Amino acid sequence: MKIVQYFKKLYQKEKATTTLFFVMQGVAFVCLVFELFSGNLKEVGLCLLTMFLFALPYFISSVFRVKIPSGLLVIVFVFIFAAEILGELGNFYQLFPIWDIILHVVSGFVAASVGFSLLTLLNKKLDPKKFSLAFALIMPLCFALAVGVVWEMVEYGSDVILQTDMQKDTRLTEIRTVSLGSSQGDKVLKIRNIAQTKIYASDGRELAGFDGYLDVGLYDTMSDLFVGLVGAVIFGVVEYLYLSDPKKYSRVRQILIS
Repeated sequence: MKIVQYFKKLYQKEKATTTLFFVMQGVAFVCLVFELFSGNLKEVGLCLLTMFLFALPYFISSVFRVKIPSGLLVIVFVFIFAAEILGELGNFYQLFPIWDIILHVVSGFVAASVGFSLLTLLNKKLDPKKFSLAFALIMPLCFALAVGVVWEMVEYGSDVILQTDMQKDTRLTEIRTVSLGSSQGDKVLKIRNIAQTKIYASDGRELAGFDGYLDVGLYDTMSDLFVGLVGAVIFGVVEYLYLSDPKKYSRVRQILIS
């Protein structure tokens, strides 16, 4: 009953974002039922995780007594929907290679926004106007990079422990290696124009063959970190404008937790 009352009050204050929350939760629930009847237990778990992530901002807001503005909520909800429902269940990551890049840019932007908000949330006595501009710009950037690194660790841990493939492979036509270089291991061997790679089992059976050479995660991880940095830098520009003229750019508060 307390949850029902909580959302009733919330709906009266923020009708648009609360409606969006229930619509997306409804879509996730429909996907859950569909995957359950299809017997796809992995996807069922993904749907449950998605529903939890949709509710997480409200849980954080209630427990830590912070206000998450409607603008930031909309970005977070759309991000979760795009990443989990469309990206994973809808296979958008494979259909549109740029999909993952866009989401990592958004995640960098959101993480930097949270990092900037933490400057005042962790100590109510701090006044953002008194911060060094360099500090106010660098701290959210570093926070966003740290979040990105932790997420890549989660992806790696999932791939190793749960045998998933969150760190997507990248096909290359050129590699540089010291392992195949001189016997001393100090000479870099450059192998160019790789046409095809074949993988064999110990008994001689051919397991797979594909064009180019397969990088298993490194390029994906580093590109994710770089595009996350781009998102954080975009927020840095927005933050700079806000700190320069808070009245003129007052709408920026719609993406800042208070």
